[in-house]
Amino acid sequence: MESLAAVRELEQQVRRRMVDVTFTIDPPASPTGNWWIDVQRYGRIASIEWRPGKGYGVALPDGGYGEGADFVVNDAAAAAEFIARVLQPYSPPTKAEEQLQQRFIAALSEHIDSVVGKLVHTTIEKLLLELKKEMGTVSADVRRMENELSRIAAKVLSERNAGSNDQVSPKVPKE
Repeated sequence: MESLAAVRELEQQVRRRMVDVTFTIDPPASPTGNWWIDVQRYGRIASIEWRPGKGYGVALPDGGYGEGADFVVNDAAAAAEFIARVLQPYSPPTKAEEQLQQRFIAALSEHIDSVVGKLVHTTIEKLLLELKKEMGTVSADVRRMENELSRIAAKVLSERNAGSNDQVSPKVPKE
């Protein structure tokens, strides 16, 4: 009888938090076995396994059959609170929220592109300065290397900005 009382207590605790739920209760085959309770709302299901003497094993709605409980709690109120939270209705973002997200993503992308562009430019400048120090005077070989680095940098930035109309070309110091 303790088990039936525990299952009823869980149902009461859940219904205090949400009235628009459907319960499916599977009693155990033996008096000491585990009870299985599915709580459904908005097409989503939270499964609870009442384990006499152990508590309520709560499984997340996205779990699969046989995966077992995600966690175990000792009292019906704690299990009901979790169930109420995971079975809350999903509301898609409003048009204003979507626009704000898009603006944020665009601004973040622009900032990342700027940082990458500066990093590539700075790296190329350092390489050229190092090359000029080692070579001394600016020879035809240094110019060819400088042009090749500029081409590579332009390609990297072009690939980074693919899909965007902003083509950034690196600034190469002139001697």
